[in-house]
Amino acid sequence: MKKNIIFIGLLITVALMFHSSFVLWAQPPSNEMKKPIPAAMKQKVIEFRELMREKRAEGVNVSEAIELDRKSRDAARAGNYEEAGRLIDEAIASLKGASPAQTKTVSVAYPSEMSPPKREDRHKIVQLDVKSVDVTLTKAVPGFQYGKNVSNLKNAFSVNVVKAVGGKVNIDVSSMPIFVEEGVIGGDRRQVSISGVSLNSPFGCSPGPMTQFDREFKNVGVKWIRYSGKTVAWDIVEQVKGVYDWTIPDGLVSETSKNGINSLITVRSFNRWDQPTQKMEKGTFWKPKAPIDVAGFLKFLAKAVERYDGDGIDDAPGSPVVNYWQIENEVDGNFWGDTPENYAKLLKAAYKTIKKANPNATVVIAGASSVVGFERFYVPVLKELHGIGDNRGDRYFDVFDIHWYGNAGEYRKIMGRDLKDFMQDYNKIMSSYGYSSTPLWITETATYGGKGVVGRRGEPLLEQDEAVQAAELVKRYVYFIGNGITKVFWSKMVNVHHGDIGKPNDYFENVGLINNPQNNGDSSKKLAYYSYKLLIDKLEGSNWEMTQRIYLGKDVYAYRFLKNGKSIYVMWYDGN
Repeated sequence: MKKNIIFIGLLITVALMFHSSFVLWAQPPSNEMKKPIPAAMKQKVIEFRELMREKRAEGVNVSEAIELDRKSRDAARAGNYEEAGRLIDEAIASLKGASPAQTKTVSVAYPSEMSPPKREDRHKIVQLDVKSVDVTLTKAVPGFQYGKNVSNLKNAFSVNVVKAVGGKVNIDVSSMPIFVEEGVIGGDRRQVSISGVSLNSPFGCSPGPMTQFDREFKNVGVKWIRYSGKTVAWDIVEQVKGVYDWTIPDGLVSETSKNGINSLITVRSFNRWDQPTQKMEKGTFWKPKAPIDVAGFLKFLAKAVERYDGDGIDDAPGSPVVNYWQIENEVDGNFWGDTPENYAKLLKAAYKTIKKANPNATVVIAGASSVVGFERFYVPVLKELHGIGDNRGDRYFDVFDIHWYGNAGEYRKIMGRDLKDFMQDYNKIMSSYGYSSTPLWITETATYGGKGVVGRRGEPLLEQDEAVQAAELVKRYVYFIGNGITKVFWSKMVNVHHGDIGKPNDYFENVGLINNPQNNGDSSKKLAYYSYKLLIDKLEGSNWEMTQRIYLGKDVYAYRFLKNGKSIYVMWYDGN
């Protein structure tokens, strides 16, 4: 008896819930007497909601049905149930015919163990003005849990074609970015290969120390590689004073050039025969100072620039060309133990040496490790450079560089500083010291994707799976470019091995686009690798100066790129 009473109570509760939902669905805007909701209308609403759940779970674009439902509810609130019924019928028909008629889905149905994990995600419907009837929506993150599950790149990304009505299309956006293109776009698009486009390309990678060229740079489509660390370090090339071994840089620069990729070389000025190292406690860094034998370093630098200027004089075999040189790295952090003033003096001398050997060269200042480091260390550098100029208006670098790491979501703001605000301050400060209109690059940016990741002190970090990392990669590139950054380099191509940094499974062991078999025996590509490849494929060759943000509502990030006269939009929703 008691069980029957409980069961009846549950039925009454469920009935009341449905009744409440229908009352709210059709609530009029005032206290006027409202007509009772027809039973047939209630049944249609139930059918619509069930279909909506099914189609969303299948990954179908339901924006048209949502808009029809909104109009139906407006009609019901006004008491026009005949019009409301007609609109909800259209919404149901739209959902039922979504796959064969309104939507072309290129993605496949994945086994449950391959599917991405379900996550709480907020959605928002936005309306975009378009010129074509057909609009292609491509999800920027593959529909898998891990990159190792991707076997066919053509079917890795969900591609839907939706219809515009009256020059407008409704788009369901979430925290996972999507590409929006007018017309029907095939899923098997080829890599762009336009002459001269690579110099303007913003797409780069900063792999860290390497001894051999990795074909994955070519495969993913980057146009820039930043070689740092031991690649062209004075300490490596000239281990014995006056004896130069160019074996490693020759091989890297030559293969990079052959594959149509530009090199940015970060030169380190330390040499152990110039200033002996000091033994440090575990977990601490020894920070070298400016070279004692400055003339010796500049002689090495001149030889390096001459070797890779492609003029046929004292060139490396094959005359590969490097026109982009950076002096030191993160001098506000762990790689420099001297003053801002002494770095400024070294930079000035290096700049003049590089320009003398190769007048076409571009000189990049050492990358700031953070926005805080820019204010603390680099402003004094600028002040010193301004004061030691040979002539009024002389400059001693051509490009500024800053690094931007952090967690997912910190593409906009990090260490309490918003990127937009920083850009405004940057432009003002640079102008005040005679460096107005200096391009800003980000030669190191990344976030991690993996399980059980820890920080520098071994503290557990927030869980970020491969899909979150991939989405963040797309957001960073689009947001940075949309806010005036001209080059962006992802760090790293392959996860570093924890033996190199001393912390198993730490942040930098998980930021790469490819897993490192030294860590867990896995050498598969991550989802971020495929998202980066798609991003480059979609946007390479755009007129970057024409990039603009389109306002589609609060917390909606939508950017319009112009490529070959056609608009390509990248958008996502990051509300709350």
